[in-house]
Amino acid sequence: MIRIVCDSGADIPEDILDRYSIQVVPLSIRFGQTEMVDQLELSTQDFWERLKDSPDLPEVVAPSVNRFVDTFERLGVAGAEGVVAVTMSSDFSASYQIAVLAAQQASIPVSVVDSRSVSMAEGWVAIQAARASEERLPLSEVEFVAETVRHRVHVLAVIDTLKYLERGGQVKPYQAKLGTMLDIKPMITVRDGVVTPAGRVRSLSKALSQIVADVKSHGDRLEDLAILHSEGIGLEALEDALGDLANFAVRAEIGPVVGAHAGPGALGVAYRLQ
Repeated sequence: MIRIVCDSGADIPEDILDRYSIQVVPLSIRFGQTEMVDQLELSTQDFWERLKDSPDLPEVVAPSVNRFVDTFERLGVAGAEGVVAVTMSSDFSASYQIAVLAAQQASIPVSVVDSRSVSMAEGWVAIQAARASEERLPLSEVEFVAETVRHRVHVLAVIDTLKYLERGGQVKPYQAKLGTMLDIKPMITVRDGVVTPAGRVRSLSKALSQIVADVKSHGDRLEDLAILHSEGIGLEALEDALGDLANFAVRAEIGPVVGAHAGPGALGVAYRLQ
């Protein structure tokens, strides 16, 4: 059977990881001189608390080659015939390039797929690959599913500030400064692997209206939906705005990797289309 690996930028909830036996290779977060491994040394709750108190903005550190190799080898020992590794966009992190190097050193076949996205948009690529694996498809076909699905996943979110994306090089300094001066809430999406502005709003209610309109615009093409939140901020309001769509949506808390870019108070959706 083909096994699925993703990095911790996928924000896949624990119960879904268990359901599909998806293995996670963690990135690390650095505050000043202190570096901690995501979820092993730094929980999501601890990350948000540290972000509020630390004078240093967080930096994301990609996994080592050995961390990927060890995961691949462990799955091989457990009987995996091959591995499909799904990573966050290579424009966000070196995770993809490192996974490719690790795949070359692994003793079992490994295919690496750049999701060209982040958070549960990456997560849906990994999950759909895991669903394909359950059908006992060979490595090449599971990889094909992941490569195809990555063009059908989308993210739309509202964030409080652009300063974290500016620090990570995802937006230009003048964009972050303009947002602060105008006291607006930026809307962002991910296109071709890169964070892209999706508008500006002056209130949460307008942001929620835009998010809901975007999701509903796809009609019956909508296959999977995740509500993205940090510390539950705005979660209930977005659930109410989504109405019946919230009934089948996955709740996914934004973890340290994506949180280091988005900052506190981020709220949005990640979905997969047919």
